[in-house]
Amino acid sequence: MKQLLASLPFICSLGGCATVGQTIPEDAVPLSTEEIAATFSGVTEKYKGRDNPGVSATGKFGEGGEFSASWSAGNQSGNVEGEWYAEDGKRCLNTVSSETGTTDVECHAIYKTGDVYMSMNDDGSIHGIHALTPME
Repeated sequence: MKQLLASLPFICSLGGCATVGQTIPEDAVPLSTEEIAATFSGVTEKYKGRDNPGVSATGKFGEGGEFSASWSAGNQSGNVEGEWYAEDGKRCLNTVSSETGTTDVECHAIYKTGDVYMSMNDDGSIHGIHALTPME
């Protein structure tokens, strides 16, 4: 379960924007802590994993730091709840699985190229692709 949760942080569907193992595009720019906080506050995110391509999720990032998401990976699926925050140039998720009670904390740098947001692993590889829309 921890593997799936680690793949979850988060969230979106923009097929073909990146491939497994791909590193950050040259024109991508990192978001600052303040830009991450402003960008993710009050949005719904669609996520597609790149380091674990079978994972997809939909998350809701509340303006007050609340976070909830549903994810799927093959024939497995689940829900997490918790909080999100921006810290040290990264977007962090502190979650607990609704089904198992498993907790997870992970933080990723966020880069933007055009209208595409990417979460990055510490080794410079793309963790996931995120499509954001305002929460209703």
